[in-house]
Amino acid sequence: MITARRVTPVRALAAVLATVLATASVVSCSGPVDGTPVARPSTVEGSSPVQPTSSPTAPVLGGATPRVGGCLRGNDYDEVPCDQPHEGEVTATDSLPGTLPATPDDATVRRAALPRCRQAAVEYLGSGDVDATRLRSWAFWPSARDWASGQRWLVCAVFEAGADDRPVGRTGSLRGALTSGFDTYQQCTAGSPSRDDRLVTVPCDQPHLAEAVPGVLTLGAAHESPPDADQMTQSAQRHCAQAVTGYLGAARSDVLVSWRLPSAASWSEGFSVAVCYVETATAVKARLRGVGTNPLPS
Repeated sequence: MITARRVTPVRALAAVLATVLATASVVSCSGPVDGTPVARPSTVEGSSPVQPTSSPTAPVLGGATPRVGGCLRGNDYDEVPCDQPHEGEVTATDSLPGTLPATPDDATVRRAALPRCRQAAVEYLGSGDVDATRLRSWAFWPSARDWASGQRWLVCAVFEAGADDRPVGRTGSLRGALTSGFDTYQQCTAGSPSRDDRLVTVPCDQPHLAEAVPGVLTLGAAHESPPDADQMTQSAQRHCAQAVTGYLGAARSDVLVSWRLPSAASWSEGFSVAVCYVETATAVKARLRGVGTNPLPS
């Protein structure tokens, strides 16, 4: 098992708002985008929803360092073969910087750990579109007691989230899963990314108001200063208008282009992207990819 401080398994995109452990406010606006429907950006303010909790854990699994590609099961994160039911999958093992304080607070450790684990997820899954899917990053680091003894290890993992954003049991490896399998893990939401503080993920073949589209936009790096809100909005507006039109196969007047942007606190933890969505006024029961000018599926 792992004995560690961990990041609670929640969505690894700060712009996706609140989780069961945190809340955030959303600022929304709208305006015409040339050649596309109305655009509604949403910017999350406040702290990241990714919150650490204590976990009864060791930096080892069964006495050995976790291996990349190993699958983790249960509350004790026991390593099991990936063809057996499990929740998490190790994407990277690393060490935290020796320059961290002797007794860092959780926010300091998150800023050191989460950018590394988010990048590891991109590399392991094979696509920068992770944040447009139900696949989430996870990070483990030593408990306070183990930290005091000099341990500085970091274990990164991914899991597939259910409707409550908690890990779901699965079988099979996720290595390279997004290389050609975006639709399998695409995020569809019951509510509106442009209006709702909390997004509830639902299967894309069930009624939903929004679909995250391929083409997550990188706005910068965690170690850089974030652009101001207007710059991020302008970049997202241009990019998402094109991404949504390409996803649909045509510009339409009966859908919205929307996007989610990181807060300043989230940026420092590696959530430096914009995620694009296509929204409908009423729920649809099938994906909108390639719908073109045909009627929306009811």
